[in-house]
Amino acid sequence: MRLMVAVGGVALRWAAFAAEQPRFAELGCRRLTDAGVLLVGTVRADGSPRISPVEPLIWRGDLWLSMMWGSVKARDLLRDPRILVHSVVTSPDGADGEYKVRGTAVVETYVLVQAKYAEEAHCPPP
Repeated sequence: MRLMVAVGGVALRWAAFAAEQPRFAELGCRRLTDAGVLLVGTVRADGSPRISPVEPLIWRGDLWLSMMWGSVKARDLLRDPRILVHSVVTSPDGADGEYKVRGTAVVETYVLVQAKYAEEAHCPPP
């Protein structure tokens, strides 16, 4: 899935967000991808929150979130695409800071794009 970033009530691709706010997007790119994993918040069917780890990739102008198709977080996002993406805090004092992005998850249905993404993200074929 890829993320459409919410900025002022408008959903933007990561590339458009970076064009609007280059310094903030560059910081986000580092904070969200350097650890190789980030946390996503989704909404469960009963309305309670779920926090799950995912592997991020900024690719072709979008922030992509690697997850198994049938996973509970993927099912959450299919039902309710609202998502919170949060960087991993890597020290007890949080000295490196944190980064949060709210947005909407978008399912990529085009098989060729899925295959190219899997290749880029080094995912084995199913």
